[in-house]
Amino acid sequence: MAQNNYKTNTQHSLPYSLEAEQAVLGCILISEEIANDIFLKLNESDFYASAHKQIYRAMQNVYVSKNAIDYVTLVSELETNQNLGEVGGVSYITSLTNTVPSSANYKHYCDIVLEKSKLRKISENSQRIVTNINYGASIKEIEQDISGLSTEIQKEIEADNKSFQTVAEEIKTELLDVMDNGYKPSGIPLGYKNLSQYLESFHKGEYYVVAARPSVGKTAFMLNILNDVSIKQGYRSLLFSLEMTKKQNTARIMANVGDYSSNLARMGRLPKDEKNKIEVAYETIKNAPIVICDKGGVTMNYIRNRAMQEKKKNGLDIVFIDHLGLISSSGENRTQEVGKISRAMKVLAKDLDVPVICAVQLNRSVETRENKEPQLHDLRDTGDIEQDADVIMFLQRLIPNTSLTNDDEISKRPTEIPYKIIIAKQRDGATGYIDFLFYPMRQKFIEKPKDKMKLIPMTNQEKEEIGDLFDNDKENNN
Repeated sequence: MAQNNYKTNTQHSLPYSLEAEQAVLGCILISEEIANDIFLKLNESDFYASAHKQIYRAMQNVYVSKNAIDYVTLVSELETNQNLGEVGGVSYITSLTNTVPSSANYKHYCDIVLEKSKLRKISENSQRIVTNINYGASIKEIEQDISGLSTEIQKEIEADNKSFQTVAEEIKTELLDVMDNGYKPSGIPLGYKNLSQYLESFHKGEYYVVAARPSVGKTAFMLNILNDVSIKQGYRSLLFSLEMTKKQNTARIMANVGDYSSNLARMGRLPKDEKNKIEVAYETIKNAPIVICDKGGVTMNYIRNRAMQEKKKNGLDIVFIDHLGLISSSGENRTQEVGKISRAMKVLAKDLDVPVICAVQLNRSVETRENKEPQLHDLRDTGDIEQDADVIMFLQRLIPNTSLTNDDEISKRPTEIPYKIIIAKQRDGATGYIDFLFYPMRQKFIEKPKDKMKLIPMTNQEKEEIGDLFDNDKENNN
């Protein structure tokens, strides 16, 4: 296959070579001996075509399971993950072995794929600079963007050329420093003691997912984290709320900080001896470094530009997005579009050099199983979220939803609801779960003490609150 047959990009498309990507995949099928070398050289994100990303990921899964990578095992892996149809079916897998006569030139094909990947990154960053110009950025800001882009390219080159000995020396220095001066978390500390034993802190450049079915508590949990990092610790946060207004979010934040029922307060039924809590909450949060963007129907490009603008203007420590399913996209294939949005989340975290925490819905399958504990394959619309995220947390409510919404059972409604926060994936750490208690009237999550087992029934005033038990989400239940 001659190089001049590779597909080249037009003026308006990103650089890629479908033929080179096909050649790499074909080489792996022809000669498994070169698979490890290719896996070390290329990441899934280096492929442009969504189908090729999924095939490459499946090949890696087969390789990790210590099975031979061939037509049979690859098709089986794709079928297991229900991806075979999306990548073109059996006929397309078969065609890959016909794209190259042999695997002799696999390094050359890899170089082409890698080169196109780097060019796409440069193109995307350059487009961001053009967008900033169109939004009226100053010449100084544009120069900073260009300088930053040059620095990113140089860092990538240096990272590629960094020797094993250099990396080992850096690790030795870091470990000896910890031994001599004590351990210090490298990111934003968590306000939850037990959870921090798993996550340690929110690290710069990492993409965190908080996932659950609609109306389970994603927004409430994220706002609890926001309260801790911004109000208690003073880190500057930016919340993209694609569904709730600034007023709704702020009311929840105040109720959480003031430890009062937001619904009773809104209806004028808060006990008189608790009225001062509203004033205390206001005084506590009025100067908090929190920015809420509640514009609906935004695209990932808008989120990126808005976050970049905030960081340059005021500084930025952490980003919250509620939620991924409401981010607009132009494509008709929702699975592919969600995959692109998820990858953009990871890129956003790296480019901003801050943690990005995003709420994600789970699909219906978790409700139809006997075992209601969420699994990674329950992530809605795409498996790319599982691949892209550094940490995935599931919220599992341990009381059936029916017992919380039946009007005939109001007298039995608890004010204290047991939850599990499940660490289902952590790229650089352990997985497991932590027991929590949720107080829906105050929108507050706390880690459950070991002896805290009894559920407390509602007061008469709280029984009147049958509307907004959890998120007050108007999420689509589909």
